[in-house]
Amino acid sequence: MMIKSILLSVDGSIYTEAVLRNGIHLARALQARLRVLSIIDVRTFEWAMSLGADGFVPVIPSNAYLEESRKLHEEKAAAVLKKSQEILSQEKVPFELEKASGAPADV
Repeated sequence: MMIKSILLSVDGSIYTEAVLRNGIHLARALQARLRVLSIIDVRTFEWAMSLGADGFVPVIPSNAYLEESRKLHEEKAAAVLKKSQEILSQEKVPFELEKASGAPADV
């Protein structure tokens, strides 16, 4: 059995560079292509939590808040993929980048 592609999920956390470095190592060893995925978790837009007098109370956020949050998440995903592209281009391994929206378990 030959592995042709390796999926790497990146989120901009402190682990992102380690994920990429390990992916590069595997891609070279297996002569595989890397597929780098950044997911915009839409669950964060469904409900916001706000501290009320009795503890946490669900609050429906305004459309302006939702749109601004969505924009910030889109920009973060784009920045993470750009940084990934820079690293992978330098290392000269075949790769493709993808951005998706949804619940991570469903994407």
